[in-house]
Amino acid sequence: MRSDNDKIKTKLDILSSMGIDANRTNASEMFNQYIKKQFVIEGVEASENKEAYLIDIKKRASCC
Repeated sequence: MRSDNDKIKTKLDILSSMGIDANRTNASEMFNQYIKKQFVIEGVEASENKEAYLIDIKKRASCC
């Protein structure tokens, strides 16, 4: 389970990569404003998942 600090940091990283200026105080609000849907893609299947941003791509790639 990831801590709240980790979740905020991940949201900030995603927002920053989109060129959106956010801080720890407004990260969740800004994230919800700009990120409307999240999907998990496995093979040819895609499913909506509101916590898809928490998936660690590096760990998933090395496990399979």
